[in-house]
Amino acid sequence: MICEANRSHRAEYWVFFRPPFSEKGHIAQQGWKRVSYVTRMFLAEIGLSEWRSREFWVMLLLFILTFFVRIFLHYTGQYLYLLALGVPVNR
Repeated sequence: MICEANRSHRAEYWVFFRPPFSEKGHIAQQGWKRVSYVTRMFLAEIGLSEWRSREFWVMLLLFILTFFVRIFLHYTGQYLYLLALGVPVNR
């Protein structure tokens, strides 16, 4: 009789029991929708959502140009710094 009462009590609340670690490592569905929305809005804001437009290709060209200018300035500055210290750069 006690076992039957316990079983009916558990059956009443079975929906609320979760197995341990069932959601570990997963983003909730509502959170995933928000992340997806923010990503799409960010890409649209900087002009990368439509790859057929002129704005997309100009932005891509600017990204690539900025990347190479950054690399060039970094290594030129490093070369001049090493020359100022008297470190032999080329042998």
